[in-house]
Amino acid sequence: MLQHRATRDLAWAALSPPLLENLPELPQLPVPENKESLWQWLLQLDQTPDALHEYLARQPHRLGLYFEALWQFLLMHAPLFNGDCTLLAHNLPVYQPLNKGRQTAGAFDFILQRGDHYLPLEIAVKFYLGVPARESFPGDWRAWPGPDSRDSAAGKFQHLAQHQLQLGNTDAGSALLRQTCPSLSPAPARCIIKGYFFYPAEGNIAPPQHAHAHHLRGQWWYAEHFLRAAPDSRFIFLPKAHWLAPATAAATETQNKVDLWRGLVDAEQHHFPVMLAEMQPSNDRWYEYKRHCLVPDHWPGTAPC
Repeated sequence: MLQHRATRDLAWAALSPPLLENLPELPQLPVPENKESLWQWLLQLDQTPDALHEYLARQPHRLGLYFEALWQFLLMHAPLFNGDCTLLAHNLPVYQPLNKGRQTAGAFDFILQRGDHYLPLEIAVKFYLGVPARESFPGDWRAWPGPDSRDSAAGKFQHLAQHQLQLGNTDAGSALLRQTCPSLSPAPARCIIKGYFFYPAEGNIAPPQHAHAHHLRGQWWYAEHFLRAAPDSRFIFLPKAHWLAPATAAATETQNKVDLWRGLVDAEQHHFPVMLAEMQPSNDRWYEYKRHCLVPDHWPGTAPC
């Protein structure tokens, strides 16, 4: 078991299953190719994590940017592709000329070199909640909004396929790639999409189309229903910065659902969405075995939750 949350998050970024599979419009980058060597590297890093902690301390703390920073560290240092991977650029902006200046058309998350080719890589970490009432057919992406219901699996995946992964095919994007990688041949853009699909505590819904067979699953609840009907287990609250790797805690850090909710209200930390980890003991520690997401009674709506 990795001892430091930063190394657990790094392991989660690299080794957790993707959200999607077998979708030609969103070709995934399969990583890692040698899990054993990556795991040994993570164990060694966990023993001396100062370099990782110092690196992350300089990075933005917003969850999506934190996930991107984890991947930048992996691409710079981890044995992901049997040594056949070099990070050439990160967050590389693409500008389109205008009559009186220029505007940003987007940015490449990462540009990698593999062999004699350059490869644009887009990454994302997303959390979507299935709403049976919005499902027009089994697997309908429109039935999977985010905790902020203005975000949705349909909108995000469409934007990723039609805009972000196509950026290198635009005039401005292809010119920038030729300038950045003059001696390399192009390879098709790839993506990495990690996260959770949360299934409703009430009602049933089919997994989203092309969901990975082993995608991470959680359960979502309306807060009042959770307090009435959730199991009498032990839980811990997960601030947004802790939404990635599975949680671990001392016994004294776990609470029953009523005491936990009362403590969140008293500390004014009950802003939705509320993410909880349901915990089980093993030896002298407690470990997450199920993830729960709590939303307000008016969700899903147009206002952010």
